[in-house]
Amino acid sequence: APKRKDGRAFTVADEEATCFECLIMHPFSGKRLAYDMITMFVLMYELITIPLEAVGVLSRTAWYHYIGVAITTYWTMDMFMSFFKGYVSKGIVELRAKPLAMAY
Repeated sequence: APKRKDGRAFTVADEEATCFECLIMHPFSGKRLAYDMITMFVLMYELITIPLEAVGVLSRTAWYHYIGVAITTYWTMDMFMSFFKGYVSKGIVELRAKPLAMAY
């Protein structure tokens, strides 16, 4: 695999990117960092509330129901977003649509 002297990863992208590929997030971009932070917040919420709901501490209020629907929608959209997240493999950043789909 090719290596750079400064230690940064090479990026693999097609010369002629399609409109679909322009939506792919670079793994080190600010958008990707924000997306991953939101994912961590949602995961922490789930890790706290699911056990509390299982033992009956949390009651089913309308607010709790709407938050549950929003979180379920988020996780469903996250499955589709996996096709738009670049990744690093052996020091090379992969941003091509077909390898991303094959990875997920």
